[in-house]
Amino acid sequence: MGMGSTCDACTETDGRNATIMRFNIETGEKEIYASGMRNPFDIAFHPITGELFATDNGRDDLGLGAPQEELNLILQNGNYGFPNCWDAQDAPGCEGTIPAVAFFEPHSSADGLDFYTGTQFPSEYQNNAFVGIFGSWLNPALETGVKRVILTPQNGTYTSEVSWFVKFPKGVMPLPIQFGKDGALYVGDYINDAIYRISYGVP
Repeated sequence: MGMGSTCDACTETDGRNATIMRFNIETGEKEIYASGMRNPFDIAFHPITGELFATDNGRDDLGLGAPQEELNLILQNGNYGFPNCWDAQDAPGCEGTIPAVAFFEPHSSADGLDFYTGTQFPSEYQNNAFVGIFGSWLNPALETGVKRVILTPQNGTYTSEVSWFVKFPKGVMPLPIQFGKDGALYVGDYINDAIYRISYGVP
């Protein structure tokens, strides 16, 4: 479960904040699995490798150009840099923190996450990650929609190709996304109290 920060950019007094935590639903045992994420909004497991991925949204006090929003490969005990490290994680003091495997426009709010495993879309979509781009109160000019992320394994991490899968008109802000058993993509609209079904070819 993603546990957001209590602030825009601060050192948390409770170590459970700005983390991903793991819970045993039978015993109630819990632990911090990974840390250093301001808003790990959604998590999903890779359908082939079982690896854990999470979206994350960075701090808002650095102007419109930084930091980028992220898709992270989550490693146990990994530190992803918040609040002091972002993007390439190459600033002094960022040693040992883990950079993202994919980036999105700064302040665009990368939120819902799911992997495609259906058969309705063409085969090249198999096992791609899809990320809902909510948009920004800070920069209303940013586009909203769903991004497609092609992940390629490389040296224990991934490289990525990021492109728009669908863009929405102004006034639509997607938050949760989920592929259904029918192979279509379902997108929840935070603003308009709607759910959109996106299918390929004949509905």
